[in-house]
Amino acid sequence: MGHLLAYDRLHFYQPPLLWDGARLEKNWLFSIDALFFAGSTKDGYNKNHKKVGILNIYGTHNMHALGQGVPNKDLTTNEDLILTLLSRLPSCDCNFANLCFDGTFRTREGDFSIIQNFDYGFFLGAYLPVRSLEISCISYTDLSSSSNAVEPNKNHPIWQAFLTDFNNILSRYDLSICPWKKTGVGDLSILFGWTNNHQDTKFLDFVDTALQIGVLLPTSKKKDLCNAFALPLGYDGHFGLPLVFDLAIGLYEWLTLDAHLDLLFLFNHTKEMRLRTSKEQNGFIKLALGSAKVKPGIRARAGLGITADHFAGGLSAGAAYSYAYKGNDLVTPCDSCFDAFIASDDEMFRYWNMHTLHFKVEYDWTKEGMRIGPRFGLFYNWCMRGKRIFKTNTGGAHFGIDIDFSF
Repeated sequence: MGHLLAYDRLHFYQPPLLWDGARLEKNWLFSIDALFFAGSTKDGYNKNHKKVGILNIYGTHNMHALGQGVPNKDLTTNEDLILTLLSRLPSCDCNFANLCFDGTFRTREGDFSIIQNFDYGFFLGAYLPVRSLEISCISYTDLSSSSNAVEPNKNHPIWQAFLTDFNNILSRYDLSICPWKKTGVGDLSILFGWTNNHQDTKFLDFVDTALQIGVLLPTSKKKDLCNAFALPLGYDGHFGLPLVFDLAIGLYEWLTLDAHLDLLFLFNHTKEMRLRTSKEQNGFIKLALGSAKVKPGIRARAGLGITADHFAGGLSAGAAYSYAYKGNDLVTPCDSCFDAFIASDDEMFRYWNMHTLHFKVEYDWTKEGMRIGPRFGLFYNWCMRGKRIFKTNTGGAHFGIDIDFSF
C-alpha cells in the first residue's frame, strides 16, 4: 500500500485528496505512486457560506475605494486623477462603483510519491505535485444603481471615465485582470514515519497506527503579483512542518474503519505582496505593492473513512468525509506608508474551511508471495460546503506499484 497524499494539498481553490491510511509494516517495502485529476468550477462560498462566483468569495470589488491611501499617486496622470476624483465622490449607496466579477477556475494535477520502508516499522517518503491552474472567462457586472437621482449613480461621468480607462488604471500599477494560467511543480514534502500493524487482538482483525513528521520545501513558483486573480502553485515561498497521524481498524476480514489527522505549520516569511490601503477595499484587486512579514495560519484536516477491503478479489471501494481548515494569517507591512491594521484586516487573510466527501475504487493485483504488486484506482472528491473557498469537485485516477526488497 503506497501513500497517495501530497502535503502541498490544503488550498482554498480545490478539495484535498483522500488519505491512504496507515502504511503497511513490511520491512524494505518500496512503493511508487502517481495520480492525476482535474476539475473546474464557476462557484465558490463567501464568508457567510453563501454560494457566489469564484471571484467574489471575498466580497464584490469596491472600485470607489480602490485609490484610497495608495502611495505615490501622480495627479498629473489621467489614471491617478480619475482614481482620486472617484474616491472623493460622496455616496450612501453601498453598491456604487462596485463590480461583481465572474470567471471559471480549472485545475489539472499530477501527484508523485515514493516511499521506502526500513526495519522496525520506520519509513521515509517524498511527495511532489505538478499542477496547472487557470482562471478564464473573466467578466464583470456594474452593481451601481441607475435610479438614485441625488447620490452618484452608474451614469456619473467620473465613474464612466473610470470604466472606460479601467485597464489603463490597472496597468499604471503593473496589474491586470486578464485570464491567467500557470503550470509548474508545487512544494516538495519529505517525511519520516513509523507504522505499526497490530494483529494480536481478540475481537478485531487488526489495529494499525502510523505517525509522520517532515519538512515542506518551497519548490514552487511564487504568486504572480501582476495579475489580480493569480494563485500560487504552492505555499508561496513558505517552509513548512507537516505532522500526520493515521489509525485503521479491521473488522469481519473485509471492513476497514479509519481516522486521519494532518497538520501543517508554515513558517514566517517576508515577501512582496499586494496590500490593502483602505478599510473599504475588498476583493482580489489591490493597487499598492509592498513588503510584508506573513505569519500563516495553521492548516489542518481531520477525516473519517470506511472501506470494503478486497471484497471481490482484489477490488476495494471506500468513502470518507474530511474537514479542512486554515487559520487567519497575520500580515505585518514592512513599509511605513501602509497602515498595519488596515493591511492585515483583509478578507483574503481570514480563515477558510471546507467540507469534502471522498469516494474511491481500487484494484490490487498483489498476491501472496509476489514481490511486485501493481494497483490501479479511480477517485472523486465532492466539495460539499465551506467558507471563503472555491467549490471545485475533482476526479481522477491513480496507479501504484509495491516492490518487496526484503530477502
